[in-house]
Amino acid sequence: MDKNTKNVKDFYENSTDTYYRITKGYIHGYGTPDGFMAEYLCEKIIKPNSKVLDTGCGMGRLAIEIAQQSTNTKVVGITISPVQVKIANQLIQEANLTDRIKIFEADFNNLSLLFEKNYFDVIIFNESLFHSNRPQHIIKQVYQILKPQGFFYAKDIYKNQPSINLLKNLKMQYVVNKIKENYHYHPQNPSKIKKNCIKSGFEIVFFDAPPYPSDFKKTIEFEKNYGYKTFELISKINATHWRELICKKVSKV
Repeated sequence: MDKNTKNVKDFYENSTDTYYRITKGYIHGYGTPDGFMAEYLCEKIIKPNSKVLDTGCGMGRLAIEIAQQSTNTKVVGITISPVQVKIANQLIQEANLTDRIKIFEADFNNLSLLFEKNYFDVIIFNESLFHSNRPQHIIKQVYQILKPQGFFYAKDIYKNQPSINLLKNLKMQYVVNKIKENYHYHPQNPSKIKKNCIKSGFEIVFFDAPPYPSDFKKTIEFEKNYGYKTFELISKINATHWRELICKKVSKV
């Protein structure tokens, strides 16, 4: 396990109980109502009888809601945190979905070693892809284990374009550094991610701001527990922005 992965693991081992107390199982900065993301993804890309991988699944709330809303769909979830695996399995058992959801501890930097090629219909990274400091490495592996015509979904926070104003650039970089420090999360340049997806063989279906509003109240409540003011600062100087990426696996030219 490399240093970055260990930092991510330690962060979630230490913060998951706080997340659970505040959100009852969700871990996201771009907050949506209970059940919303599952309903949204089932309308967009998840069909009945699908095999879905929830990568960086947290405590399994999204996996549970997908299984509840998509007929006969089976969900595999992986998380780096043993604490999250334990909570997820409890929630899955309470939902009577142990036959359709499996959650286990794993490092998503090793996706191609964990799963067969052309196995999943949909692979989801709900605010987890940029926990890796090598997202291009992950994207290549996603392509390998996704079925032809399958969908790759990722929602993350990205760097804004640099400004001609040096002071503003320094402030923007300060915010990006605080995100890395507080959450072990690495905002990326949008054009770089787009190029990596196309180079890996994906067709980009959508790559823009999420087409739905967010409520950051729970995120701010979480940050108060640790003395963070990350998202307050972001809103003031507009250093970063959220994007939703939906890709389809097509044959490489």
